[in-house]
Amino acid sequence: MPRSRQSKVDASVLQVQGEGLKFGIQTTGINETLRALRLMEKETYDALRKEMVDAGQPLAKVVGDAFPKQKPLERWHGSGRRGPSRLPGYSPSLVGRGVKAVAGTGQARSGGQRILRIQQMNGGGQVYDTAGSASLSSQFVYNLDKRLRTKSSKYGFRSRVMYSAVKRNYPMIEKAVQKVVNKLERETERRLSEGIGGIY
Repeated sequence: MPRSRQSKVDASVLQVQGEGLKFGIQTTGINETLRALRLMEKETYDALRKEMVDAGQPLAKVVGDAFPKQKPLERWHGSGRRGPSRLPGYSPSLVGRGVKAVAGTGQARSGGQRILRIQQMNGGGQVYDTAGSASLSSQFVYNLDKRLRTKSSKYGFRSRVMYSAVKRNYPMIEKAVQKVVNKLERETERRLSEGIGGIY
């Protein structure tokens, strides 16, 4: 789904994202409801966030499995940080496990309210996925790109794995995520009818 063009005040967008590129389900009132629940009904807030993460885990697993199972470059070290740039190592097992479903707070970011994201937590995985977004003046970036059909674009966002894997597999969790969103919408209705968090 392209970036929401609706008002940040009027709409919330559930965003499953690969570093700035989004797919989502549009809904309303999520941000204010989450803020009110966090302050006044912390157990409900925590339970809904856990349900959202659980709904996103199957997608995180599939996206993690899409990263290279062997080091993309033969001389790329497997652990620690090395060289002048402190480049993190690429360990296929750690990179695969590094993709996580992360619950957000519903705060406005980049044209919507983010309440779920798919994120690569491993440094080596982050480098592999996004290297070349800022500059193409690196032999390292050239070597990563030369065996791929997609190429880096100078000063433009690029993603070697996350974006396409999330886009391709998002439907597998859409129903599960929608169920949690429906619960949040019911909490929104209750908040409005009972005056919970009315200051928002």
